[in-house]
Amino acid sequence: MDKNKSDKSNSHRNFWTEMSVDGCGKCEKCNPKYKKDKKCDKDIINYICSILEQQKENLKNTEKILKLLTSSKYGLKEIKEEVSDIEEAVLSPTFGLEEIKTEIAIIEEAILSPTFGLAEIKSEVAAIEEVLLGATFNVGAIAAAVLSPTFGLEEIKTEIAIIEEAILSPTFGLAEIKSEVAAIEEVLLGATFNVGAIAAAVLSPTFGLEEIKTEVAAIEEAVLSATFGLAEIKTEVAAIEEAVLSPTFGLAEIKTEVAVIEEAVLSPTYGLAEIKTEVAAIEAALLSPTFGLAEIKTEVAAIEAAVLSATFGLEEIKTEVAAIEAAVLSATFGLAEIKTEVAAIEAAVLSPTFGLAEIKTEVAAIEAALLSPTFGLEEIKTEIVQILDTLAGGENFTTGAFVVDTTANSVLVNVLNRTAEEVEVTVTRFVFDAAGGIVDTTSDTLTIPADETATTVFSVDASDPDTARVEIQFQGLVDGVYGWVGARTEDENADLAPSTFIPSNIFSNQNLSPLLTP
Repeated sequence: MDKNKSDKSNSHRNFWTEMSVDGCGKCEKCNPKYKKDKKCDKDIINYICSILEQQKENLKNTEKILKLLTSSKYGLKEIKEEVSDIEEAVLSPTFGLEEIKTEIAIIEEAILSPTFGLAEIKSEVAAIEEVLLGATFNVGAIAAAVLSPTFGLEEIKTEIAIIEEAILSPTFGLAEIKSEVAAIEEVLLGATFNVGAIAAAVLSPTFGLEEIKTEVAAIEEAVLSATFGLAEIKTEVAAIEEAVLSPTFGLAEIKTEVAVIEEAVLSPTYGLAEIKTEVAAIEAALLSPTFGLAEIKTEVAAIEAAVLSATFGLEEIKTEVAAIEAAVLSATFGLAEIKTEVAAIEAAVLSPTFGLAEIKTEVAAIEAALLSPTFGLEEIKTEIVQILDTLAGGENFTTGAFVVDTTANSVLVNVLNRTAEEVEVTVTRFVFDAAGGIVDTTSDTLTIPADETATTVFSVDASDPDTARVEIQFQGLVDGVYGWVGARTEDENADLAPSTFIPSNIFSNQNLSPLLTP
């Protein structure tokens, strides 16, 4: 600007200063003696000064505009070129506003998606946290939640990776969006003129700054949200990481517990194979033709038939129970009569003459007799021992009189000497008649060397009642010498073997009785 213009500008400034007055003295405000409603010259001058000041500023702006319009750096030509570049960038199918809006819509859709969005991530994290921090520590639930293909760690990791990839993408991420928006804002705010193409793009309700600002605000709100934002995601991921790495409930512990479960499942004793074997055994039992369901059904049918049987069924049992009830309640044989008889038994048991007290007295008397030193068991035992001692010292024994069997034709007598010396034993046969008198006597003396036997045979006639009773006596049966008697069907001249003995007419040594002589 030249010197003349500068002086002119200064003269204008002096003029405006001089035009400013403190008071006109001609109005009610400045001098109370003037009538009301008269305009104040001061107000008018000040108003004119303000307008002139505005015009002055407009002239300055016009001067600046003219300078900018002719500038090689900021002039119309340069602006036109820059606007062309901005328009090309704004309308570019690759990096323009429409592409930015598409990318922002994709990011917004991902962040707000009901399937993969922040709300869903928070729900899934809350579900995992609820399982991990639950009072029951259900390992199955933790494993199901952590390994779930829909809500598990793998799915969360995938979704976080998608969001992270979108947000951190060098092409479509927040940094790129911020750079592009900053470049657009720098260009748009540096422009002086409202160019139609720029204004249309910038003010567009579809792709304009207002829409971008709204969408960026939504993204910023979602990213910075205290509920679904990155800080919350970081906190929840840290909680998940802490839970996953926990020595008590984490993946290592889950792996240990899963190993235990796997070991149990694969156990040869309790595992699936064993369960399958047992189930097969149960199935075989159920389908068994012997014990299976078909057989059970058959048996149940048989039981049902028995229960409904006219002969043995419930109806018949009911009839028999009625008969038992009638018997129990019978005046002749029933409980009342039994009670009467029991009362009679009780009276007899308690009777002072025949009752338990009297029986006890008599048993006491018997006990006293049995324990008596004069007549008791001890004394009887002593006397029996004396008798046995007397008998044991004898050498004569007898079979006693016996009736020979009708099939017997002879009696064989055998004597065994188990001593170290030769002995002599006399064997005598007595025959009795029907009246008991002796009708025949025959004796035979046997000389028996040590450890040898001797035998003699007597004839018998069982067909005649007067000769059918016989007694065999031994004299000289000392200790170590044993006698034996047996009737046989063969006659007295037959060989000793074979012989058919009659069991009822056999007397071994222990069957012989001592022979007492007066």
